[in-house]
Amino acid sequence: MVDYQYKYRLVRVVCEGKIKCCKFCDGLDYEKKHEGFCRKCGRPLDKKPGENCNFIVGYVDRALRPQKHVNFKCNLCSTITTI
Repeated sequence: MVDYQYKYRLVRVVCEGKIKCCKFCDGLDYEKKHEGFCRKCGRPLDKKPGENCNFIVGYVDRALRPQKHVNFKCNLCSTITTI
């Protein structure tokens, strides 16, 4: 998830959660030309259910004091990523 082999100050955190859907958007076409989100569950319409999210959820500044855990919540799939 986070690659610490590089000596950069900011580390990018990418969500590795799965895209979920509801009954309303389950039968919709999944093509890259669709834009927007499902009005019921908030799923992006250009991604299939079960596909990896790959959304950048935040950056961690490694120059700050060390912390035990940092939690990030993804806006697209609602997965909580802890580093």
